[in-house]
Amino acid sequence: MSVKEEIIDKTIVIKDLKENGINGKEQKLEDESEPRFFKKLKRKYRLMLTFLFFLSIILIFMILPMVIGAIAQGLWW
Repeated sequence: MSVKEEIIDKTIVIKDLKENGINGKEQKLEDESEPRFFKKLKRKYRLMLTFLFFLSIILIFMILPMVIGAIAQGLWW
């Protein structure tokens, strides 16, 4: 075997180890600790969903006191 063929064989072995070896086990252990809902989501969507969740909570607590105040003052209903 020439040098190029050996290098190609080593890269193939490393790729196989990454797919089936230690890295795969570490990813499985990380995924088992998370709830089932988050297992299906990709990482880029997790950040977006958490941002929208906290934004919705903030908006609810900003709008709800205004509605309660308008009802209490008789401006609404």
